[in-house]
Amino acid sequence: MNVSDYSQFEKADFLEDAFFREWVFRPTPESEQFWQEWTTAAYPSLAAFHAAKLELQTMRSIVPVSFSKELQAKIWQRISSDIAQPKPGIIRLHWRKLAVAASTLLLISTAAYWLFQHPKASTTSELADLKPHNHSTLTLANGTVITLNKAQDTLNSGNAGVRIIGDTNLITYTMPSSNTTPVFNTLSVPRGDQFAVLLADGTKIWLNAASRLRYPDHFSGSKSREVYLENGEAYFQIAKNANQPFIVHSKGQEILVTGTAFNLNTYENILKTTLTEGAVNVNANNNTVKLHPGEQAQFDISAGRLTVDIVNVTPYIAWIDGWMYMDESSLQQVMEQVSRWYDLDIVFTDATLKDEKLGGKLQKQPKVTELLAILEKSSPVSFVLKNNTIYISRK
Repeated sequence: MNVSDYSQFEKADFLEDAFFREWVFRPTPESEQFWQEWTTAAYPSLAAFHAAKLELQTMRSIVPVSFSKELQAKIWQRISSDIAQPKPGIIRLHWRKLAVAASTLLLISTAAYWLFQHPKASTTSELADLKPHNHSTLTLANGTVITLNKAQDTLNSGNAGVRIIGDTNLITYTMPSSNTTPVFNTLSVPRGDQFAVLLADGTKIWLNAASRLRYPDHFSGSKSREVYLENGEAYFQIAKNANQPFIVHSKGQEILVTGTAFNLNTYENILKTTLTEGAVNVNANNNTVKLHPGEQAQFDISAGRLTVDIVNVTPYIAWIDGWMYMDESSLQQVMEQVSRWYDLDIVFTDATLKDEKLGGKLQKQPKVTELLAILEKSSPVSFVLKNNTIYISRK
């Protein structure tokens, strides 16, 4: 097979391709070599390739990578035989429709396995001890701090009109009626919350938990539009304006755009800028790289090193819709996200559990106990929730 055969594939084409599916579920040295050579060629369909690969891997739901290969093979073989073998008189389902059934069956199989092996394990919680999480706040230029709750409100930030829509966790700004000097506001989002801001120029920014953004209440006739992500994570959907580029400052890094969409994660010592649309220039430590969709710039603050990788963007923006994608993610990484989602501390009673690997996707639940129950049934851990702390132990 010629490597270029897949160069124009869409995501659906990959999902329906038997050779591709066989490689994802049952790779061989030959198929690994083929796809390694194909990905290094950087064809236009590379983003579709990564999206299809992740979707197939997600069918396994939250299967611990630490399961033995034999056990994973048995589970998948059983599910494959249930959904992939047509019975006499029954039409084979379309592949994309099988994904939902496979994901559901595998989650049940995984949970049943752990329940059978550890029937007494359960999430223990003391909900009475849980404190209500803090609300996001908006700090105006004059120092006034406004607590953002469910009430709708309209106020004046100094120049531009501001409307706070609590039910949708959104702040909207309008352009002032007169030519005035912009003043800066700061949106602070604590653990356990998310918020978005619609700037006066039409730019929309989503802020993840434990994030802080400083920005002007409107953009005047200056040469650029500039905001500062001081901490955390944000997804930017920049309104196009070629005459007034948009600049995002964050921890020694600058991102220069005119109109595009990207995610910026600054939680750790490595800043990750992941581009979904358009193009951006990332400047850090006197180095500049230009990103295209499906690429990620990584700036190592300690080493002062700026690099670029080709990635599947879906896992990096899934948080906006309340999802967490895991591709051999460590349990520590997963629990750090849970900590931010629910404003809780985490303690590992067994340090070796931090490196347990998980794969699949996990949706945020209304209650942390519901999410912990899903994780507990699908992994070799148990949880105790007490005094706003999740204690993680091995089953």
